[in-house]
Amino acid sequence: VLAAGLCVLACATALTMITRARAAEEQRTRLIWLAGAGAVAGSGIWATHFVAMLAYSAGMPIAFEPGLTVLSAAIAMGLCGVGFAVALMAGGAVGGMICGFAIAAMHYAGMAAVQLPARGVWDFPYVSASILIGVSLSGLALHFAFRGRMRRDYVLGAGLFALAIVGMHFTGMAAVRF
Repeated sequence: VLAAGLCVLACATALTMITRARAAEEQRTRLIWLAGAGAVAGSGIWATHFVAMLAYSAGMPIAFEPGLTVLSAAIAMGLCGVGFAVALMAGGAVGGMICGFAIAAMHYAGMAAVQLPARGVWDFPYVSASILIGVSLSGLALHFAFRGRMRRDYVLGAGLFALAIVGMHFTGMAAVRF
């Protein structure tokens, strides 16, 4: 519940920052808002993953490799920033799909950081489904958020973006057995 709550707040904040970027007249100001939105969304994606991983009960001691853990956060922030910039220039759906790949890349990089005295066995149909959920719902989220300037479009976009993150992560966790 905490992970999902953090996710919703991060998504709403990131989309609010994107509205500032859309309204900015100067390119530099627009880029600053987009970078900030990418950082907020990426941090929210990472926090959703990490808080859920802290709650995950594997029945054995669990640790996280620091370098891959930090890299997973950087992947989410960087790719979300790129996705938001693409959404602003080329359309919400395309940029949203890049953000969906950011969610998946962050999750699976984060899973590579997990250290357990066990071997992970992956169910690849679930892995594929998790990626499809993240990419398609993120594309839909930014499509709605960028199609207009009405508050309901942003609320729907933020909700779908949060659903993409949570849905991708929890489906991705169903894909592995230790």
